[in-house]
Amino acid sequence: MTDNHNPFTGNASPITTQPEPLRLGRAAQALDAVLAGDLDVETRLAVGAALAVLADVHPPYPPLPEPAQPVPAAEGIALAVAELAAAVEHAGSVEEAIRAGLAARELRRIGARP
Repeated sequence: MTDNHNPFTGNASPITTQPEPLRLGRAAQALDAVLAGDLDVETRLAVGAALAVLADVHPPYPPLPEPAQPVPAAEGIALAVAELAAAVEHAGSVEEAIRAGLAARELRRIGARP
């Protein structure tokens, strides 16, 4: 898959991407919606760290859709944790399972549980 717009340079140079696993994509979108809301610093850092772990893949996944509407932190984090737990269980690769597990660990720092 190729995205023809480089958001960092503004150029129309091709960026090769790979398909994002469904559950990781759902978790990332839920966390992105949480970040759009008003959060305390600890929650914002944990959610941002979880998103960073999910995005640390080469070639990259396509960018998330336009910024989400804010959702309550508890609701979005609960959805993300459930998706991450399912992603670990049904991972298509060891790397995918590790990324999902590490992202869930970041969320557990703020008390999120599956």
